[in-house]
Amino acid sequence: MRPKLAFKQVLLIGIVFRFVLLFSIPNLSDDYYRFIWDGELVSSGNNPYKFKPVDQMFASPKDEINLKDRVYYKLNSKEYYSVYPPVDQGFFGLVAYASGNNSFQFIVLLRLLLIGFDIGVILILAKLLKWFNKKRELVVLYALNPLVVTELTGNLHFEGVTLFFVLTSIWFIIQKRHIQAGLLYALAICTKLSSSIAITVFYF
Repeated sequence: MRPKLAFKQVLLIGIVFRFVLLFSIPNLSDDYYRFIWDGELVSSGNNPYKFKPVDQMFASPKDEINLKDRVYYKLNSKEYYSVYPPVDQGFFGLVAYASGNNSFQFIVLLRLLLIGFDIGVILILAKLLKWFNKKRELVVLYALNPLVVTELTGNLHFEGVTLFFVLTSIWFIIQKRHIQAGLLYALAICTKLSSSIAITVFYF
């Protein structure tokens, strides 16, 4: 069956769907509070893996009051060490620094970052489809998938970042650029440890 939408239309609609959620607060997940918590620690030079939030030590009472009032009491993981890998932590810290201790700005800036990676996923998927002699318009299955838009853009989850690194790694393998492929896949693992499971497909 001939796709009804051209690739440029799919891309445009997919981007619009994502930007509609730009200023929304995630309401299906509260993980973003831990993103803010870890990001504030990273941006202030603290190790997010060193302490559980309940045991976190602060450089000054002002820092403690500020972060606890805004984030701590909303955390669902006060008694757990951070489970987010280094790439995530780097993004959290960068966004926290840019947002200037403003939780809403943190959400918006992090969402912009994730939307950027998600658009990258759409574009690299289109390149892979073309390489395998498939219609680029089939990318609609990802670009306009409501679950993808809700989870990755709406709820600020990092699977889209991981997918971008994995797909780009595959593209580099196709181009026989194995060093770049290895570096990209390492970034995927350092974003979501679960992506290490998929590395077995490269042996077949």
